[in-house]
Amino acid sequence: MDSMDNFRERFEALERQTEQLQHQTQALKAHTRTVERWRLWWRSLWRVAGMAALGLALVLPLPVQAKTFRCNAGDVQCLIDAINTANANGTTNTIRLEAGTYTLTAIHNNIDGPNGLPSITSTLTIRGAGVQTTIIKRQASAPAFRILHVSATGTLSLERLTLRDGSSSTLGGNEGRGGGIFNAGTLTLIATVIRNNAADDGGGGIWNGNRTVTIRQSFIINNTAVFGGGGIASLGGTLTIHDSVIAGNADRVAGGGIAIGPGVDGFANTLTITNSRISDNTTGVRGGGISSGSSGFPLGLSKVLISSSTISGNTSSRVGGGISVLDTWTISNSTISRNIAALNGGGIENAGGVGQVTNSTISANVSESGGGLYNGQGAVYITNSTLNHNTGSMGGGLFVPWQR
Repeated sequence: MDSMDNFRERFEALERQTEQLQHQTQALKAHTRTVERWRLWWRSLWRVAGMAALGLALVLPLPVQAKTFRCNAGDVQCLIDAINTANANGTTNTIRLEAGTYTLTAIHNNIDGPNGLPSITSTLTIRGAGVQTTIIKRQASAPAFRILHVSATGTLSLERLTLRDGSSSTLGGNEGRGGGIFNAGTLTLIATVIRNNAADDGGGGIWNGNRTVTIRQSFIINNTAVFGGGGIASLGGTLTIHDSVIAGNADRVAGGGIAIGPGVDGFANTLTITNSRISDNTTGVRGGGISSGSSGFPLGLSKVLISSSTISGNTSSRVGGGISVLDTWTISNSTISRNIAALNGGGIENAGGVGQVTNSTISANVSESGGGLYNGQGAVYITNSTLNHNTGSMGGGLFVPWQR
């Protein structure tokens, strides 16, 4: 009897274990179905994402890569085509010119006056093989046009080449400005020569309109203009010159070498010159080497900062043989020598600004009044500097007429 009772108890226990095992199996099957549904869902999602990515790849344009163009010696059409392509592809580009002379014979466009090459509207470097071997020039018998125009959206770097014989011959407005280059954007010169260009208005070599020009290890020589800046005219903006030479330029009115001013809209202007030479430039009125400021505008809109440089051999038929300034200026660790003005300020004419001369030499300059320095109005502070061997019938070294 006991054995039957024990058997019945073991059988009932086995039935309970079987029922529990069945419940566990059903739960495991349900979990497995859930996992499988998740797998199918993820596979579908990745399949859709992959198709979408493929669709986007087919629809979206490929990214444009920067490009380097190469032009054979003297191939003007290649240069024109390369500039046009660079303007259109929306990225930074370089044009490498083989040694040779690229002679421009016709007007390409009339943006701000006639130009020999397409206006630069993108970020572009034009690099030659050397200033003596790579030359871009206007043909002497061609119509008058400047060589290059940089638009407001353009950033142009010129390296190791020469630009010459450009001409902006129309008087009035932008058409007569910038015989070599008209800059309305950003311009950089590195180891480049700008020479023998002419403008019937301002900026025989370069005209800068309230934008940025940087010149390094370059020569701006033998350019001419009529109304300001035989070499460079900068009306508003920033002009920076390092390790360069501005020489042999001429202007009839102001700034044989360089003329800066606030421009017609009153934009401020800063000229910075370091370790450079401004020499043998001429003007008919003021500032044989450098003219700064424009009458009719508040003082202080223009600033001239000169350091470790030489201003020599410049000539003015009236005032400021070396420099004529109306605004704020500083000269440090520099030499102002052998400049000539017929009337005032053989070396420096301070026409109404505030100036400082520090650790510098003003010597061998000549004018009727203030051979070395003429302070017409304003103030000049001179420290640790030398004034010697200057010549003038009134104040050989320094003349201050309002203190007489």
